[in-house]
Amino acid sequence: MTINPQTGIIQWLPSGIGSIPVTVVATDTSGLVATLSYTLTVHTNVPPTISSTPPTAATAGAPFEYDIQADGNGDTVSYTLAQAPAGMTVDSQGRVTWSPTIADIGAQTVTIDVTSGGGLVTPQSFQLDVVPVVLDVVPVVLDVVPVVVDPQPAVIILMNPAATHATVNYSLGDGQYARSRPVRES
Repeated sequence: MTINPQTGIIQWLPSGIGSIPVTVVATDTSGLVATLSYTLTVHTNVPPTISSTPPTAATAGAPFEYDIQADGNGDTVSYTLAQAPAGMTVDSQGRVTWSPTIADIGAQTVTIDVTSGGGLVTPQSFQLDVVPVVLDVVPVVLDVVPVVVDPQPAVIILMNPAATHATVNYSLGDGQYARSRPVRES
């Protein structure tokens, strides 16, 4: 370990890991002295470890968030998106945010690089499947057409065509007739 007597800059190349006590004494031309003591801790430079599991699905039209959990093993860490869909961001705390749209429906590849203060990088890559939003549309009776089928009367019910993804339960107000069937798309 060396110190430049004019600038006070200390230079040192560690030869191993561990803690090293350091004392610096500064003396001015009149003989006044100031002392600073501290400990330098040298550790191995290891890449960050990631402990979180990324989500595998996002919904178009809904906000997406993922908090990546990483340990720098004593170092600070930073986060960057090495590969991501347009508009996706990651902040300094590792929170990934995005607002997927209908145009993003399908498989999206994401790679987040976690970098230690020592410059080592651990990537986390995953595929994010963006799915369309499924609306829960309440069926609406559009019309009731009475018909006579000899010898019993019958009713034809015309349903809202937007309710094609569900099973509709039919019943008469008195509960004498009830039927459940999937709505078919035409």
